[in-house]
Amino acid sequence: MDRLKCIGKLQPAETDLSIVEQESVLCLTFAMTQKDTQNTLKFARDLAAKAGEIQWSGHTEGFQQSSKISDVDIVTDIDKRCEELIVSALEKEYPDFGILGEEGTDRSGKDESPYRWIIDPLDGTTNYIHNFPVYSVSIALFDQDTPLLGVVHSAPLRRTYTAIRGQGSFLNGEKIHTSGTRELSKALVATGVPYDRATSRENNVNYISHVIPQVQGLRRTGAVSIDTALVGQGVLDGYLELKIRLWDFAAGILIAREAGAVGSYVHIGDDYYNVVCAAPAIYPILIGKLHEIGDSFSTIS
Repeated sequence: MDRLKCIGKLQPAETDLSIVEQESVLCLTFAMTQKDTQNTLKFARDLAAKAGEIQWSGHTEGFQQSSKISDVDIVTDIDKRCEELIVSALEKEYPDFGILGEEGTDRSGKDESPYRWIIDPLDGTTNYIHNFPVYSVSIALFDQDTPLLGVVHSAPLRRTYTAIRGQGSFLNGEKIHTSGTRELSKALVATGVPYDRATSRENNVNYISHVIPQVQGLRRTGAVSIDTALVGQGVLDGYLELKIRLWDFAAGILIAREAGAVGSYVHIGDDYYNVVCAAPAIYPILIGKLHEIGDSFSTIS
């Protein structure tokens, strides 16, 4: 054969084989089986827990912080240490997979691999530096442009959310489901505001102002991965935000979807996304309210 492409450290005996003939080149491609996916999720979950230990120890050992593009966009050495830990382990175990991380990692997969890791090593950095106990490690694996598995691990909350596409969502090993709330007036909804909120008119304030009188409560945790996971758990009934990055929601939106929620996102350029995620009955109502006030969510239906 002219080319052999192996996705990650997958064993041929455990792997589905697809033979494709394209331009007279015979290609043998290994695709992940259910067992491969479960083993990969366990690896990612254990890796997230190790990163969580680094985060937890930082509160006693101390950490350094600096600004990225503004005083509200902050990075710490803990963010970087966690990303280094995760990337190093993933590269060793899955050398053919691509990797995208918040703190600068951006590597393509080998031999046109369809798999890519999406990592937020510390989601909720501002919370972390203030010792506000809502932050997490978020690790997702995408197959092409679709999330295949995801882990959101929060050391301070002692919660680990996991999901595999088509297999449901779990919190600390127990299956979770989104809420059955049917009225917006009884819904608890979370949101956030972008880093450029002081200089951009697209800062979500108009949407927040429009939604507040119509919901039972509005929350801002400061960690998108946790917000979306909480929608999946049925703690929150909905979530909306403008101009967030793929690593912010990559794992959490799969967890929400696999728990029964509806989650949508639209790419708006410069690697930013607008996201809406909600319980099934709340989602169309919330989308309708957002469409009343502006067009930032107009391509989401």
